[in-house]
Amino acid sequence: MPGLVVIGGHINGLGLVRALRARGVRTAVVSTAPYDLAHRSRAVSSWDTAANLESTPGRLLETLERRARDWAGWALLPSNDGALLAIEHGREWLTARHPLLAPDAGLIPRVLDKSVMREIAARAGLSLPQHFGMATTENPQLERVTFPAVVKPLQSQPFGQLFGCKLFVVHDRAALGLAVRRVQQAAVPCTIDAWIDGGDDRIVAGAVYFGRDGSVSPAVFARKLRQGPPFAGVARVAELATEAVLPASEANQLREGMAEMLRPLGFHGVADAEFKRDERTGAWRFIEVNCRSVLYNSLLQRGGFDIAGLSWSELTTGRIPPVVPTGWPGVWMNAHADLLYSIAYRRQDPMSLHRFLAPYRRPILDAVWSLRDPLPSLTQWTHTAGRAARAMVARDRTSDSK
Repeated sequence: MPGLVVIGGHINGLGLVRALRARGVRTAVVSTAPYDLAHRSRAVSSWDTAANLESTPGRLLETLERRARDWAGWALLPSNDGALLAIEHGREWLTARHPLLAPDAGLIPRVLDKSVMREIAARAGLSLPQHFGMATTENPQLERVTFPAVVKPLQSQPFGQLFGCKLFVVHDRAALGLAVRRVQQAAVPCTIDAWIDGGDDRIVAGAVYFGRDGSVSPAVFARKLRQGPPFAGVARVAELATEAVLPASEANQLREGMAEMLRPLGFHGVADAEFKRDERTGAWRFIEVNCRSVLYNSLLQRGGFDIAGLSWSELTTGRIPPVVPTGWPGVWMNAHADLLYSIAYRRQDPMSLHRFLAPYRRPILDAVWSLRDPLPSLTQWTHTAGRAARAMVARDRTSDSK
């Protein structure tokens, strides 16, 4: 196999290319967002761009056609939802030219649709938060909504592009009405669900690998410690889940629930399902499943679950390496996000200096920074500095116009 092209160059893409380099695999990156950084890594042999794949999926084909001589026969590994959609859009053209490390034909629209996954999770016996239907002004259940509640999209990418967050958390009927009107006017389909009581550190996510032979690997569970933004974001500090957080019997139940969800679909590849323990009942509530790499790929790798290695090995040898959980005692940290969100949300999520520093006293696996590979971190901070400078200019212009 000549090499592998990672589609999407954010932190999860960086984790993939570094893991592949450690295996001696040549990698390239297709950058899909302005904040991408994986293409700056020394682990990457070449790179190109295909922006806005969510709205213009055909750009992936244009990029790959432009790089056909360089990447002929290279495998494709998507690292974000836009990349998955682009692969589904151009599957016929792509499969004639590249091995695809992605769900089979017809599955991607289903696994990306959260309403479909909710129904499948319920049939598999997983516990879900109370559901109040679609976020529309015509929904007769609006008066039954209890607070706090969440307004969350059926597909994450368009919502994130428009509103800059994963979902809306609403605490009263006025905020619910505003959120419903916003998503309805934007034509972004969303649902309304009850908020699951508990902090960010009550969230765990289990990664499993489904082989083409029908096998399902052991699960490796990560626990979020802090999210960015808090309460409804992505991991910025995480650790491997311990027995005290997730007893083995409960971990096995969640793994079996994931298998019952996806195996009947004929699903193949990596899946990472997120759950939150409800403080009122103790039940693990299903939140969502991602059928691609996640931000904390490198933490999962330390825990014995190497997403890139599993996919590459099955493709090239037909065999899936054993997943052997390690119990690594450190923390995975996006220190850049942890610092910025701790400052920006110091009022909404106040924390003492002791609480802030606690993860920093343990062995740290930084999501981006590496002394051997410093350019991605420099790119990350340069992007942040650019955004801050633009915001200051915009603020000054607004002041001058008054």
